[in-house]
Amino acid sequence: MIPETGELDWKDFSRQLNEQTKLVAIGAASNALGTINDVKRAGEMAHSLGAEIFVDAVHFAPHGLIDVRDWNCDFLACSAYKFYGPHIGILYGRNDLIGSLDFPKLIPAPDTAPERAETGTQNHEGIAGAAAAVDFLASLASGSTRRERLANAFDHCAGKVTH
Repeated sequence: MIPETGELDWKDFSRQLNEQTKLVAIGAASNALGTINDVKRAGEMAHSLGAEIFVDAVHFAPHGLIDVRDWNCDFLACSAYKFYGPHIGILYGRNDLIGSLDFPKLIPAPDTAPERAETGTQNHEGIAGAAAAVDFLASLASGSTRRERLANAFDHCAGKVTH
């Protein structure tokens, strides 16, 4: 980190990566400083060495549109309470990676991803609450799809956030 700005020091970040790096974990945004990291750039650097990237988007989620495809992240986590939802965690993982991980699994749980990562009854009320929070945010702007309405809401209500 660059102490004067709170931004990621890309030269130092680059020096930390090597052929032995297996996973890069990065925060998309800082709650304390408000800085936003270039997740896509970090992912490109990690992937160029064969490493995977895990993005902590908990502080980014209420301020900017998350795009796991554009960021090309392997895993991403956030919490719905940061954007007016219930206190539940949200984990995105590339389907092939979730399918390859050795989760402790209950016998009746499916063997296919992503359900194989569930170790019990799903939190249906939390899932419904998180969906309602996303719908609420999308209702703050117009657009032809929910994603377009979300993008417009972030652009107009919170100021455009990039990366």
